[in-house]
Amino acid sequence: MSRFLPVLILVLLTTTSLIVFNVKPVSALPFTVYIRVDGSIDPPSANITTSDNVTYVFTDHNFCGMQVERDNIVIDGAGYVLRGIYEGSIMDPSENNTHVGLGLMGRNNVTVQNLNIIYVPIGISLYGALNCTIRRNTINVDGPFMGATCIRMPECANITVVDNTILNSYRGIDLDDASKNQIARNRFINDMSAIEMTTTSNNVVTENSFVWTPFSLIIDTASNDSFYHNNFYHRHYGMGRLDAFWNEVDWNQSYAVGGNYWSDYVGVDLYSGPYQNETGSDGIGDTQQVFAEGAAEMYPLMGPWTAAGEQVTVIDPSGVSVTFSNVTAEGMTMIETATSPDPMPGSKAVGCYDIRTEAEYFGNISISLPYDNSSVTDDDERLLRLVQWNETSRTWIDITTSIGRRWDGEDWLNTANGETSSLSLFAVMWRLAGDIKADAVVDIYDAILLANAFNSIPGSPNWNPDANMNGDFTVDIFDAIILANNYGRTIL
Repeated sequence: MSRFLPVLILVLLTTTSLIVFNVKPVSALPFTVYIRVDGSIDPPSANITTSDNVTYVFTDHNFCGMQVERDNIVIDGAGYVLRGIYEGSIMDPSENNTHVGLGLMGRNNVTVQNLNIIYVPIGISLYGALNCTIRRNTINVDGPFMGATCIRMPECANITVVDNTILNSYRGIDLDDASKNQIARNRFINDMSAIEMTTTSNNVVTENSFVWTPFSLIIDTASNDSFYHNNFYHRHYGMGRLDAFWNEVDWNQSYAVGGNYWSDYVGVDLYSGPYQNETGSDGIGDTQQVFAEGAAEMYPLMGPWTAAGEQVTVIDPSGVSVTFSNVTAEGMTMIETATSPDPMPGSKAVGCYDIRTEAEYFGNISISLPYDNSSVTDDDERLLRLVQWNETSRTWIDITTSIGRRWDGEDWLNTANGETSSLSLFAVMWRLAGDIKADAVVDIYDAILLANAFNSIPGSPNWNPDANMNGDFTVDIFDAIILANNYGRTIL
């Protein structure tokens, strides 16, 4: 048995990897596949098809780089992967290794969508490209590459980069001598520097989320670039390089449109108006957000900006996460700590938040609330509930779908997760394991209730679901052990 076990584990791991990555047998490919000027695919064995030499669709994963020599086309990854490969030293460019995932150098009017690019030093290279669109892709260059960049855009104009997830890079997007490009609704996650801009002009950066990016922006010699309605979360080391060029960047639109959301903004919103001296709040901070030497934003937003689209996620520095299935009109989402009204019987709130939005939406909303588990045992955690306050009935509604942990880029968060269709007050309610009576103490009365329900299952005349503390749908000795271990505990 001891000799057989390692072999069994190896087989299980190999099988699991094939399932997770959905890797099917593929034909051997060279290190680079080409879409030639005449529209042909070279080699024809690549997992790409076209019926009109205009739209090229992936039919499976491709383990190679890809170079495009044709203009006015669409490349649709269909959710498949373009992955780099290496046979020698990754630091030696003379070797036949993949150095660029997708090459669009000098191209005009090329759209790339629904593609997952991984494990390459450069995800997409658009050197000298014009009028191209990069949308709905995931680019993850995580690997042993120094200076890895997800998207390179030197000497580019009129490039639209929209609705992409850009993560685990040294540079997310690198613009050099680039103008009139739009960077919108992208998520930058765990990139050392999310966007670097050198000698740029008239670019628009809007509705992006910068999540756990040590340097969200590095700007050098900018002119009339515009940044607004972006969300800057958890900035460890500041915005980036401190130089005079910050003054040549537009950090705001006109009043009421506002600027950006900064997770470390400490101002308040008591006033309104262009000079923030009129009575009443307006969702814009009353004081400037100063973030670099000589640079400040006049109209910082008080809540994360929520862009229109599907599966739109808004996060908060506290770790609260809200995902809208459909947002039809953009606006701010406000997430604020709150005090729990009328706790559930025998329960205590270990996290309470008031969540509201100016955005228009429909469909399901996924809510994830963090909680402090310092006083919560493993048995207690099975009884934690994510609840939503109903103002009309003055009661809490259980919306729990799961209790678990979520990596937030810095640490693991304990979270209670649920689904709803509207926003209001949400809380994580803690109830003691063993407190069957729900009076905030585990005592003899709970033991009596357990005894009355002992040996019952759902449908039994003496079934009591609150006595089934371990969730196995049987009230038995294991529930009695939980009660005994918690006997005498109270919620303070």
